[in-house]
Amino acid sequence: MRLFSSAAEGEGTDPKTRMLTGGVFSSIFLFSLPIIIGNLFLQLYVTVDAIIVGRFLGPQSLAAVSVASPILFVVVFFLYGGCTGISVLIAREFGSGDRRRLHEAAATSLIFGVVFTLALTAVCLAGARSVLVWTKAPAELHDETMQYLNIVFVGLIFSFLYNYFASALRGIGNSRVPFVFQVIASCLHIAMNLFFVGSCGLGVRGSALATVLSQVVSSAACVIYIYRREPVLAVGRGDFHVTRAALAATINYSWAAALQSIIVYVGRFLTQGCVNPLGANTVAGYNAATRLENIVMMAYDGVGVALATFVAQNLGARHAERVRGGLRTSIVMVLVYVAVASSAVFIFAPQIMSMFVSGSGGEAVINAGVIYLRPMCVYMMLSSVDAMMQSFFRGLGEFRTVMLVSLSQIALRVALSFWLVPKWGVPAIAHSTAVGWVLIFFILVALIRSHMRLITASCR
Repeated sequence: MRLFSSAAEGEGTDPKTRMLTGGVFSSIFLFSLPIIIGNLFLQLYVTVDAIIVGRFLGPQSLAAVSVASPILFVVVFFLYGGCTGISVLIAREFGSGDRRRLHEAAATSLIFGVVFTLALTAVCLAGARSVLVWTKAPAELHDETMQYLNIVFVGLIFSFLYNYFASALRGIGNSRVPFVFQVIASCLHIAMNLFFVGSCGLGVRGSALATVLSQVVSSAACVIYIYRREPVLAVGRGDFHVTRAALAATINYSWAAALQSIIVYVGRFLTQGCVNPLGANTVAGYNAATRLENIVMMAYDGVGVALATFVAQNLGARHAERVRGGLRTSIVMVLVYVAVASSAVFIFAPQIMSMFVSGSGGEAVINAGVIYLRPMCVYMMLSSVDAMMQSFFRGLGEFRTVMLVSLSQIALRVALSFWLVPKWGVPAIAHSTAVGWVLIFFILVALIRSHMRLITASCR
């Protein structure tokens, strides 16, 4: 099988079956492109949040939102990870052609997800302030951080609904519609943020309110589209029941995916404990820099979502050689992208960081961000390859493997950060992260070799 196939090979192919029959490169690229752009819009509005708060409300409010971000990311990406697992389950059933099991999986996972999200909301509202104390966040930031968190936590159900329906659509090969709705919601979010924070003077509560309202719009749009255009995913009154087999499959695919998804953010959350004692300006600079880091990484995460879907569908259809070709093609794609993107961020890091703040305290914030960003730019190519290999295992449904590998990386990263940050400052976090990436690179290469032999044998 050729590494790259021309887009023409996939021309005329139904988008829902392109993963199974189109050229490998064109299938992954065309599926991932809307996800990449959508992720960039997502990170854009998260970054614009910080810029608006920093510009209109000052460094202290920016620090308050920065302290909230790791907590919020842990919760939101837990839900997102669970939905990613559901997407792989739906993709596997779609590839096998079993529509009855596909419908059962969609209905059961929706019911389970709604109940779980409501319970998670209650836990978050009750425990967030204790978490701030535990992580030693500056006391003067607590009240403002809680104003932000409480509003976003109340809107978690809308975050779940969007991620669930978007993941289900991607599972059957439709990545364009979630992208369109995400772009619309992102633009709306930025406009509301400017209005609530800049014009209405609602402070950080205005930023949180803009986040929730944009999620209401995107989730409602997905629901309307699915019930009008994708009946295979539409859950009717008669479908609102849970089957034992579908529930077991949902939990099996979602729990490890959810845990794996948040491991990175749990690590960042724990690492925040190293940064918090360094002062509000350093906290603000470090967290602004991680937003820029996420912009680069979320782009190749989009390729990872496409690869996982590609692998799941072709494994369901017993196409072993396409599974192998998908991994190879995805690695080349992200290496080319990261080489360009990380170079640009490295060169223009001070100018990019200056967008977040101005006036008193601004220089300290910018410097803290730059000294973290530049070493991270050097290490990102290794991160991109690791991400593709992990996505390969997600496509196989081996979420436990990905979770354990990620846990090893994060444990090493956090341990080294607590040891080195007091000596070297914020750059130590970047160096510690790179050591963890090197560790899991060798583990994943060994695991992939053994799994590919098993896949080839089972698909004969």
